[in-house]
Amino acid sequence: MTEFSCTISILLPCSINEAFSLLTNPDKIDEWGGGESICEPKAGGKFMLFDGWVEGEVLVYEPNKTLSYTWVVDEWESSYEPSIVRYDFADDNGSARIELTHTNFPNQVEATNHREGWYDHVFNPIMDYLEDIK
Repeated sequence: MTEFSCTISILLPCSINEAFSLLTNPDKIDEWGGGESICEPKAGGKFMLFDGWVEGEVLVYEPNKTLSYTWVVDEWESSYEPSIVRYDFADDNGSARIELTHTNFPNQVEATNHREGWYDHVFNPIMDYLEDIK
């Protein structure tokens, strides 16, 4: 069986600590992403983005190192299993290198659309936010 996934490697012009906060602190997420978000800082915690368009459960919460959670989009068929998001954080000369792996999509179309969506709705808005607060 084929597994549909996408991977992204991106360098953010901020510390690992700030990058982790931008992806886990609901107040920060609301600033760059718009809409209500939830990230309970523990394995088993609730995760939600974009006013509930995405919901899931935190799988791994290791500050400044690894974040992983399940990802279920509200319009996906109920028969779809949750996909899995994993961020690995590393310092790259004072900037934050993020390796994103998003696995277990129901099909290639979703994997392709989400890869574009990670840029359009997460990483580009974070870059704009970081530029605005300079």
